[in-house]
Amino acid sequence: MSINQCPGVLVELHAVLKKGLQDNQIEESIADEIALKTTEYLRANKGGTSIYIPKGMVLDNNKRNENIYKEFNGDNHEELCKRYKISIQWLYKILKKSGDNSLQQ
Repeated sequence: MSINQCPGVLVELHAVLKKGLQDNQIEESIADEIALKTTEYLRANKGGTSIYIPKGMVLDNNKRNENIYKEFNGDNHEELCKRYKISIQWLYKILKKSGDNSLQQ
């Protein structure tokens, strides 16, 4: 399959996959080959169907909350609020919830 002969959405998918691989230190020619094979696999198995890809806000927020809990030292409230663009009240909720979760483990 030549990616240049594909519909635009497949070209875009290939480009996104290739960039993601390259961003993870995969050499360009290998990234291109993996992205091409993955695009072909998706086209063959899901072509003609609608696929919704969620933004993953829950995953993003969970990662942010983990980082806040790890970085909190008892004295850096303002710094964390500015860095993560949250209010002090939200910071306390995150710390409480993260603390409760770590006690359960």
